[in-house]
Amino acid sequence: MNIINFEDGDKTLRIRKEKFGCVISDGTMYAEGNSLAFDILNNLNNGYSLDEIIEYIHKELNVDKVQVIKDAHNFFVETYEQTKWFGSYKKEMEFIRKQSGNMP
Repeated sequence: MNIINFEDGDKTLRIRKEKFGCVISDGTMYAEGNSLAFDILNNLNNGYSLDEIIEYIHKELNVDKVQVIKDAHNFFVETYEQTKWFGSYKKEMEFIRKQSGNMP
């Protein structure tokens, strides 16, 4: 099991890798994400941009780029609406919102 601490503004989120994906918690509430969500958050935490992460997942893990963008968009939007987490990543959320709007 892999656990990372993810800084989101004034909050520290704990993200635990699970067989189904990941569990994200701030100590008072939690959300679940798939393995793509874990990969994105882990790489954001390591200083990579969302664009770099999407390209890596697309090329190295052989995942359709359209699907990566749509999954990332759905994860961030749904999680933000439920928890208000990732507010410090508005630039990244806007990037995937624009990208997902250009998808078929």
